[in-house]
Amino acid sequence: MRDRLFKKLGAFHGARLNYKMDRPRDILELEGRLKTKPPLTLAGAAVWRIDQSDGFKFILRDGSWLGLRSSGTEPVFRVYAEAHTPKRLAEMVDAGKKMLQGKF
Repeated sequence: MRDRLFKKLGAFHGARLNYKMDRPRDILELEGRLKTKPPLTLAGAAVWRIDQSDGFKFILRDGSWLGLRSSGTEPVFRVYAEAHTPKRLAEMVDAGKKMLQGKF
């Protein structure tokens, strides 16, 4: 069954990182900026949809996505990403790191 799913959907590669923020205020500022001026492109591709039900999930048309959310218990932003190839995953993670540095 697993092989059939891979054949039909393709493989997905995922990553999860914790990005420590220096000040709790930085988290609030970043969340505010993501809400009011979210990036329209990520890793060279247009953002198809943004889900804000639990943080920020940027979904691209190629099926890859990048999720950012604050921890709530510590000054940490969590970065989640998923993509069809390891190369694309690395590009998504890099885009997430840049966003957390305010580069968007």
